[in-house]
Parts: sequence; structure tokens; C-alpha cells
Amino acid sequence: MATLLNTWYGPWAGPNSSNHHRARIQLYRDSDTGSGYRMHWVWSVQVVRDTGSTYINASWTSSKYYASGTVSGYFLSTTGQQFTVAYGSSCTATGRAYYYSDTYGQTYASTASASYTVPKPTYAVTYDANGGTGAPGGQTKTYGTNLTLSSMEPTRTDYDFVGWGTTATATTAAYQPGDTYTGNAALKLYAVWRLNYIHPAVQGLVVDRCESTGELADDGTYVRAYFGYAADRTFDATNVITTVAATVNGVTETRTVDQQSGSVALVVNAGISETSAYTVSVTVTDSYKGGTSTATASLPIPQYVIDAAPSGNALGFGKPASRDGYASLGFGLAIDNALPVLLNGTSIPMQQALNELAESSTTCSWASGFTSYTSGDSPDVWRSGNVVTVRAVAKTTAQIAAGNTTKMFTLPVGYRPSHVNRYFGRQQGSGLNSWLLSINTNGDVNIARYGTTSDVAIPSGAWLPFCVTFVI
Repeated sequence: MATLLNTWYGPWAGPNSSNHHRARIQLYRDSDTGSGYRMHWVWSVQVVRDTGSTYINASWTSSKYYASGTVSGYFLSTTGQQFTVAYGSSCTATGRAYYYSDTYGQTYASTASASYTVPKPTYAVTYDANGGTGAPGGQTKTYGTNLTLSSMEPTRTDYDFVGWGTTATATTAAYQPGDTYTGNAALKLYAVWRLNYIHPAVQGLVVDRCESTGELADDGTYVRAYFGYAADRTFDATNVITTVAATVNGVTETRTVDQQSGSVALVVNAGISETSAYTVSVTVTDSYKGGTSTATASLPIPQYVIDAAPSGNALGFGKPASRDGYASLGFGLAIDNALPVLLNGTSIPMQQALNELAESSTTCSWASGFTSYTSGDSPDVWRSGNVVTVRAVAKTTAQIAAGNTTKMFTLPVGYRPSHVNRYFGRQQGSGLNSWLLSINTNGDVNIARYGTTSDVAIPSGAWLPFCVTFVI
């Protein structure tokens, strides 16, 4: 499909604005040959004329065309033959249109001249560091013009830069920095690398808790790191390991060696605790490039079946006996409620014993219509084993109608009774009114039956103190 490249016009010519014309030339590109364009010209005349039979004559090179009648627009069009123009070269064309009639003769000429230079295409040249860093920025190659490649070289740790290849897997270089690229096509270059160093190896790292002598001990405060090491001699036949080191808890133990390979046990005075876990890091250094390699291992908390403290006052099950006066568990506890427990001389089920030994406390939020006698003082709840105590001084913020049972707050799960508990309360101050306090199995704490000899409305601002204890 042809592409219009440009259009040229000659000047308007004619006896008046109702009878005039101008020549037009258009240039089309038909195809790209890789070295230039195949193109063709199209000539035509634009005419503005009133009614009549005046003839218009147009000539393109040696040809003449005639037309008559009322016209307005382009006509007398002709297309030239295809021709090829190389990139960067020019082409020209000329067209002439004029009146030809008995009245005017051959006159009022309009000539259009065209000239077009075919642009040279450009191509992108890009660089990929291919695992390294510092690749040059992209460049632009112009058709027919040589391009000097960037002199910048990328870098990569432990590798030498060989040059630039045309694929990511190339092992030999097709171009060097500063080379000349003569091709007329886009180009992506990949860095080609050659290994120049292999780091030393750390082998079979094993870490343990130990005494200062290196003797293994679960409660030791020292760490023993045992590992092997080896220096690579691919690039240096005399390469050896020069130092080995172990670090734990911020303390490092270093030893000088002079061997290609071997093994070592380093004891680090790290002051570790048997209740904490640690990470042990070991590093070896070689003589070739002073390069290093590091390996790490975890030192977990010791696991015991049963541990007894030297004082005889602590036991540990599955963990160290670390808390004097206590037995500590290092794993979950599955309780068989059918087994009895002797608590204060009484044999009771296991779950009941745990409940009676449990201690906790919490606070509750007032329901609508109530607040604390002292601002911000919420109801307090304590639990010791299976005994719960509730203390509060409530104040009404609105009148409560006689005969109503009204919720003041709700106890959380774990503090609720197994059956309804009812208590008698007395109003604070000069009033002699009493009320019924009930604590339900769903945790609701309610007030009802306020009065002396009959049930009356509870006024706004009434002070209602209470402290009750019950068994869950």
C-alpha cells in the first residue's frame, strides 16, 4: 500500500477568482528496498471555474491533457512510473497547468516544482550487563554511517569482562569496547564473562553448647563450632586458607591456619544462656584474593526430658529447670480430668484443681443508664481459682421505672456463675431504699425491686454500692 510522503502546489493562475487553477504534485512511497524507496509521482490540476466551455490544458513533462465543462476540484490526474531513490538521495518533478481557449489562448500558467530527499533510517544499539553492572547507555546507528561502540566496560564480582556477544549465552566476544559497527540493523549486545575466582568452601558445620574445654554440655555457656574448610586452586596453585573464625552472640573466636584444606573446632566464650536460641556464623579466608565464605547454623534451646536444678529447688520437663521454686514445662500439657489431684489434703478432679489455682482479674463496661460513682471507675472483677468477687459503686444516669429488671453490666466468660445468684443491697446516703441484685449464668448483672416497703422508681443519680462473692 502506497504512503503519501508530501504534496506541492503551484500558484493560482487565471483571469479572475471565478476562473483560475493551480498545479499539484504528490509523491508516494511504494516500498522499502532496504537501501532506498520505490516511489512514484502523481500530477493533477485544481480548478475553480464558472459555467462555460473553457478548456484547461496541463502538461507533465511532454504530455498534455484536456477537459471541458463546468469543473471544481482536482482532475486531469496522471501517475508517473515507479522509480527508486537511495537513502539520503533526492528526486525532483515539475508540472505546468494553463488555460487554453479561443478567448484567452494558452496563458495563465501555474507551475508546481517538487523536490524530496529520502531520509536515512536509524537503528538502536543497546547493551546488557548480563549479570554484571555498569552497562553503557544505548546508542543510535544511522544507515550507511559507521558507529563507534561505547568504550565503557561493565563489571562483575569474580569475573573478567571478555567483550560483547550477540546472545546472552555467548562464550566468545563478537565486539570489543570502541569497535566499529557497520551494520544497518538494530543490535543488542550482551556482556561475555570469564570466571576469575572461586571462593573457599565451608563444609559440614556443626554447632553445640559446651564448657570452656570444648566438652559438650547442654547448660554450657560456650559454643563449639566444628567445620571443614578448603581453598580452591583453579587460578592459584599455592592458594591456602589463612584464617577461620566463628561468631555467636556478638563474640568472635579467630584462628590462623596455613592449609589448603582441613577441619577445625572453635570454642567461643559467648556467654550464652540455656533458655535462648542463637545463630552461629563461621567464616574462612584464603590467600589468593583474601576472599571469604560464610556459613551459619542455628543453636536451639536445649531440649530435656527432665532437668533438675543444682539447688534441688526447680524441675524442668522438656526444658531447663531455670526458675527456682517452680516446675517448668517446655511442651503443651494434655489434662486427663478423670485423674484426681490432692489439693490441700482433698482429692479433686484435675480440671477443678486447675480452676481453683487460677488467678485473674478484669473490668466490665457499664450498660446504658449507669455509670460509676467515681468517674472512670468501671466494675472490678477478680477470680482466684473458682471463686469470683465483683465490686462496684453504680450511679444511675436516668430514672428507672418501678417494676423493671435492668442490666447494669455483663461479666465475661470465665467469671460467670453456674447458677443464678441473688443478693440484697442498700442505697448509699440518707435513703433507706434496698434493691435485689441478681447475677445470671449468661453474665448479666441486674438490679430490680428498688424501695422500702414497695417497689418504686429508681431516681436518676442514685448511688448503688455492692461487693459480692460467688463460686463458679
